[in-house]
Amino acid sequence: MPIESSKLGGQSYATKTVVYWRGLSDTICAFRKACMSVIGRRLKEARQRAGLSQERLGLEAGLEAESASARMNRYETGARSPTLELMERIGAVLKVPASYFYEADDLTAELLLTFHKLPKSAKVRTLEALKKGS
Repeated sequence: MPIESSKLGGQSYATKTVVYWRGLSDTICAFRKACMSVIGRRLKEARQRAGLSQERLGLEAGLEAESASARMNRYETGARSPTLELMERIGAVLKVPASYFYEADDLTAELLLTFHKLPKSAKVRTLEALKKGS
């Protein structure tokens, strides 16, 4: 039995559903763009800090020579979304944890970099001190 449009504020159920999904799609796209801008920004910062070109980083991370530079550029600009596996390989080349690329907060990202550089014994001590202090 069809739902009367008058019960839906003058719009059909199908119209309301399409409007809802478009709004949800726009929200997802905005979230994805925000995430990509974080990944791209962190990727570019780490690459430049390491003194590598986009091409060199792509090659060392295992990308094909023909597309390494273009792909890295697309990841940095947010035009493409790298896989977690690739971000882990890039992190290994740049000597940063993959989680760094996804962290939106600058202070937490800096903490991740600093903690990552510590030897294991210092990481354990630091973690214990942080737990005691909280």
